[in-house]
Amino acid sequence: MTVSFNRRNVLIGVGGVAVVGGAVIATRLGHKSTPYDDLLALLADRDADAKLGAAVLADKGDIDTAAVAADLRERLKHGSLADLAAKEAAAGQILEGKGWVLPETVALLAALAAKAA
Repeated sequence: MTVSFNRRNVLIGVGGVAVVGGAVIATRLGHKSTPYDDLLALLADRDADAKLGAAVLADKGDIDTAAVAADLRERLKHGSLADLAAKEAAAGQILEGKGWVLPETVALLAALAAKAA
């Protein structure tokens, strides 16, 4: 299997790393409690990711938060967010939002943050 480093792959990787990078240092102060806090805790910067999620929602359209949360919980049962994001990027499972190209799970988490904001 050959991995090609073209502009799109690099942007996907950088975007995924930017969102996932500090997942353990999640900032929770000042946020209202939601039924999705377990998922939103995976985000490094909930406020910044909510802005990214708003861009995803602008391109994708509205989401059913309960259904997306259930889907994300199922996806994340089998590994870490970083591993899943890398697999999705390699497989071309991406979503775009106002120029941002992100692994699908990362984009959906950001969209969920935007809806919770």
